[in-house]
Amino acid sequence: MHHHHIRLPPGHSSVRAYIDSLCAFIARYRFLIDFHAVDFFTHDYWNSGVFPAEWRVLKDDPSVSYDDLLHLASFGTVKDGWPDSLKEFVELSRAMALPRDAVPLPGLAVAESLDNKISYGMSPKKKHEVLLLAALIDHLASQSNITNIMDIGAGQGYLDACLAYTYQHTVIGVDDDEIQTCGAKRRSELIEKIFSSSKNRGKVVGKVFHINRRVGSGESFETLLKEAELGMAQGAGEKKPAASHHAQALAERVTSVPPSSNASPSSTAHASWLLCGLHACGDLSPALMRHFLNSDAKVLASVGCCYNHLSESAPLSTSTSNTSNLTPPPPPSLPTPTIRAPPPRTITTTPRPNGGITTHSAGFPLSKHLTTRDCTLGFTARMAACQATCRWTGDPVASKQSFKRHHYRALLQKLIVEKALIPGLDGGDGDDDDDATTTTTKITVGKIPRGAFEKGFATYARAALVKLKLGADDDDVVVVVDDGSGGGAKAAAADMMMMMTDLTALAQYERAHESREKEIAVVWTLRAMLAEALESLILVDRFLALVEAGGEKDVWMGLPKADL
Repeated sequence: MHHHHIRLPPGHSSVRAYIDSLCAFIARYRFLIDFHAVDFFTHDYWNSGVFPAEWRVLKDDPSVSYDDLLHLASFGTVKDGWPDSLKEFVELSRAMALPRDAVPLPGLAVAESLDNKISYGMSPKKKHEVLLLAALIDHLASQSNITNIMDIGAGQGYLDACLAYTYQHTVIGVDDDEIQTCGAKRRSELIEKIFSSSKNRGKVVGKVFHINRRVGSGESFETLLKEAELGMAQGAGEKKPAASHHAQALAERVTSVPPSSNASPSSTAHASWLLCGLHACGDLSPALMRHFLNSDAKVLASVGCCYNHLSESAPLSTSTSNTSNLTPPPPPSLPTPTIRAPPPRTITTTPRPNGGITTHSAGFPLSKHLTTRDCTLGFTARMAACQATCRWTGDPVASKQSFKRHHYRALLQKLIVEKALIPGLDGGDGDDDDDATTTTTKITVGKIPRGAFEKGFATYARAALVKLKLGADDDDVVVVVDDGSGGGAKAAAADMMMMMTDLTALAQYERAHESREKEIAVVWTLRAMLAEALESLILVDRFLALVEAGGEKDVWMGLPKADL
């Protein structure tokens, strides 16, 4: 008998009905999502008629500080004088999200700390994540008689080392970044050398194998497993220190077939496999799910991240026939928008199949139920889903700096458009669905030195303009300007050069817009408060997809990303 477990918010008892409620909630407050932060000033979002006029109290009331915004985001703290529509949004943003408090799993024992021999190089956050997930994976492996673990998206192999050298598992770490894989191999060799010393020779440990390859959602698990087995067989055949004899025996056991068995090597091996991924980025999480469903692997333990990198398929139709009864009308205070919202990005034009997770390769949506809904997220929504507002008050300095960074970037965009520093660029609507803005030229500033940001907008803007300099022979330049005629570039270059050298003019430009920084802080805070509901939709869609396609497989959802 299969068991499915998910904790829904109070008032919700049906997963499908909960998904519909999430879609309705997101549709109601979509005006907080459908704009790009860099265009905040160029499109004058604050005064465009999109943002509720009565919500401007968050800026206009001088008693509302940045600390109040942080507490609003982290705890839902509101003030008595705020409008009811704003209070309703705050209440719903918290009530609609999946519960974030972790429930203890019976029988799960988590160590107080990691062994120093395997935790070097890990940040405190990474240690915490590895400590929890490794204990959970070991618990699940013990319950299901798992002998081998495959970590997809293994990176530096931190989780793998803990599973092998703390819990004595045989682990294969797979990653498509050759630099990461090489680093993981060096790290494993060093740890193995430590455990092979006379001081640790009696300790029983497992073994880690590292494979450098990309894992595709369309390939079969059989293909991946055969390559993994080959890597294990090669590793088991190499000369190993004494401490690894136990690991070699495990590797030999999984890569060989008993004489009396009629099963093939792959079917014997993958019958006792556990698949896992810590921070399985973007489409890697759905790929893990598909490999799990299309194989005989017994257990899947996955913690996803980077929802902005998810691919997204288009609705089955553009009609609203299946959502008209779900999406409430906008509140009365919301007038008809006077600007066109940026189009959702990275949504494929291929219509969604109606066959569930195993019939297509898109990262969202996955469940049959959600594919029948005209509910889309788009790039800005998926990016917002990555926010963790519960942490904002934990580091208020960094949170306030984030407001300033968004202000600086949007102000830089306004400067470039206003001064016509790049030909062909304007503040109007563009028709490029995959553009970083809705303008006609892509502007990707790239990474700016922290010192430039900390010294104020003038220094930041000059550093950014240097990176965007026309005709510069520099590897860091990431903008190619083409107005279609070849003209105008030289004139713009002269203006840009003058602007780059005039710190006084840049400082004056900042002062002229200084009072508007709080506008971005307010809107960014409210947008980020949608994060938990957006992430909940992604996660519960994954849960339902596994339930729909999993047959007799148990599906359990717990420990959301923010708790790891």
